[in-house]
Amino acid sequence: MTEPVRVRMYNVGFGDCFVVSIPGPERDHVVLVDCGRHSGTLMDEPPFWDVVERVVADLPRVDGKPAVDVLVMTHRHRDHVHGFSREELWRDVRVGEVWMPWTENDADPVARGLKEQQDASAARSFHALRAFGAGARPAVDIALNSITNQGAMDTLRGFGCPVRYLPDPLRPQGTVLTGRSGGGLGLPAGLTVHVLGPSRDRATITLLDPPPGSAYLRMVPAAAHAHDVAFDAAAPYDSPPLDVPRPWAGDWDISRPEYEARVGAGGAPLVDDDLLAHLDAAACADAEGLAMSVDHALNGTSLVLLFEIGKLCLLFPGDAQWGTWKAMLANPDWEQKLKDVRFLKVGHHGSHNATPVEFVEGYLHDAVAMLSVSATAYNTKGWKEIPKDELVEAMQAAGRLDLLVRSDKPAPRSPRVTSDPGGFWTEVRLDVDGGP
Repeated sequence: MTEPVRVRMYNVGFGDCFVVSIPGPERDHVVLVDCGRHSGTLMDEPPFWDVVERVVADLPRVDGKPAVDVLVMTHRHRDHVHGFSREELWRDVRVGEVWMPWTENDADPVARGLKEQQDASAARSFHALRAFGAGARPAVDIALNSITNQGAMDTLRGFGCPVRYLPDPLRPQGTVLTGRSGGGLGLPAGLTVHVLGPSRDRATITLLDPPPGSAYLRMVPAAAHAHDVAFDAAAPYDSPPLDVPRPWAGDWDISRPEYEARVGAGGAPLVDDDLLAHLDAAACADAEGLAMSVDHALNGTSLVLLFEIGKLCLLFPGDAQWGTWKAMLANPDWEQKLKDVRFLKVGHHGSHNATPVEFVEGYLHDAVAMLSVSATAYNTKGWKEIPKDELVEAMQAAGRLDLLVRSDKPAPRSPRVTSDPGGFWTEVRLDVDGGP
């Protein structure tokens, strides 16, 4: 019998850190997906940096060094990358490849301009909100979650290995990566990875909230769909009460010939400054609204990866929101793969707009799901509703899930589930032959 794939969810609090271990003839091959914690996380047991040290200590050894075959950064939010901000903890780790969304590619002028604007806007909102003191703590933390996180990004780019920015601009809707045999680090033989997002289409990447009926909401007015229901929608950007520059000011558009000369032709849609037009149209009269807008925009850039090995499909959607999901569900080439998913990393910690009704009710069956979440210091309605009860209940309806493992709850009793005695992680085993 083929050895199972193991997925380990580390207990980082409100954040993500997953290790996928794929058995090989000589050693386990490892894919590490994110490592971070939101600054508003209440829990600190075990302490976050102890968890990060444990992640490194648990990695398999190659030539005596801890090794990661593929390190995935789904997007640049603090709750996904903060664990990399202490470079000294990762200094001895050998990494085969680092994968990031295309929006992090500094050689891509469109991506570079987008990132510069997001960084500047997050920083402006953060510094403006600091003037309000403790009363604005949730909004300050939201702004902090989106700020550059430059130390973590420097660590991720400093492993001396290839960095892939996905999807491939020449194959924006069909990037498929396949493993190879051999003793080196990298994607192992027998593993295929389908890149389902983020899109390079501006209409897709900016569509963040589902329409009524596609999200797990209760008693929410239709108008609330213009913004995340977790926070009050900001007033239009007419006369800001703060000295905060217009969020998307500046000209970073380029011509298609220049774009193709710098990043390669191939028919990929050119994303220009209209990429964030929906934010400008709904733009903020205050720094809290600006912080929320940047936070949502970064979620829209999340990598979405479907791992396929044998008959087993594992879906890691990061924090991808409605636009990405809508494109995924509308793509006939991906329909059967999504129906074959037997492992789901629940998106965006179980929020209302990151796992649509259509996927849960039409695609999800006989699966294992892992949900990384914890209590936060915030009392606002949206934060208290993560994870969304309606989503959790719908996933647990008959036939949809075999197991739901949550980091904020005791692990379910199952021969497929193992928990670390110190509370550092919970692990599930998955049969690559399609059995239970």
